[in-house]
Amino acid sequence: MIVWVDGAFGAGKTTLAGELVRRLPGALLLDPELVGHILRTWVPDEDTGDFQDVPLWRDLVTATVLGTRRRYPDRPLVIPMSVLDARYRDELFVPIRVTGEDLLHVFLDLPVELLRRRIDADRAEAGARSFRLRNAERAAVTVAALPADSLALRSDLHSPAELADLVMAALANGPSQGHPGPPTQLSPPLDIRVRPPLDDAAVSALHARAFGHPYAEAPPWRDRLAQHSLTWIGAFSGNALVGFVNAAWDGGQHAFVLDTVVDPDHQRHGIGTALVRALAEQAAAAGCAWLHVDCEPHATAFYRDSCGFRATDAGLLRLR
Repeated sequence: MIVWVDGAFGAGKTTLAGELVRRLPGALLLDPELVGHILRTWVPDEDTGDFQDVPLWRDLVTATVLGTRRRYPDRPLVIPMSVLDARYRDELFVPIRVTGEDLLHVFLDLPVELLRRRIDADRAEAGARSFRLRNAERAAVTVAALPADSLALRSDLHSPAELADLVMAALANGPSQGHPGPPTQLSPPLDIRVRPPLDDAAVSALHARAFGHPYAEAPPWRDRLAQHSLTWIGAFSGNALVGFVNAAWDGGQHAFVLDTVVDPDHQRHGIGTALVRALAEQAAAAGCAWLHVDCEPHATAFYRDSCGFRATDAGLLRLR
């Protein structure tokens, strides 16, 4: 059994990890940050200054976790470590899980403003403080795109003991039970569908709910998609549309992400990430070499960290 406690600096990872070690008989505490400190004695830092960006760090952490489990198979492992890049999380978790290890990913969520106040109150040196503040913003986006098998908990709404109770309950039910919505309700089963038949009113109502604008007369979504889209993806809970994205294209190698949206009641369950990844797979299958996206600043980390886009220079011209 492995419990990975994730979240931004100041969210309470170390405190929760200590509480879990006290409760789980024979539990061992493994701190991957120490691996990073050791690496820095001989491996050059990446330009970012973050040792997580060094591929060898991810390799060594995975090897250390699996080696510890092999040597001490009867002792639970508790790991407090922020991993806010979804690609790095996959590099760490997938090799562990394919060996048959049960890994519960716990993410401690906290409002960004409260995180900032905690970081400001800490007497860390300026460089560390700047790094932690940047990660506070990233954490806010990461929690919105967590996979369905993560356990997201609001650490400002529960004491450390209550958080530990919730984790212990999840362990009792099995690490694959899915991650709860705020704070303990399990996410409903969802169905990701490619080019599903869509009701114009349902798509418009979804956008109105997600973006907080009044519902207006529904535009002809079905006709527009049929004429201008390479493909579109819908997320459904039963027959209810709860997520949507589509791709326009140039008829050749370039496709463009448009209208990514998830119903507010279903956010923070990895649906947006699943939609965009499914869209990318369909675009690649259609022969596209490039998938483009432009977004507002608050969504940059979602597309970059959860969906794998890289930053490029671009321009926008308003026509009306």
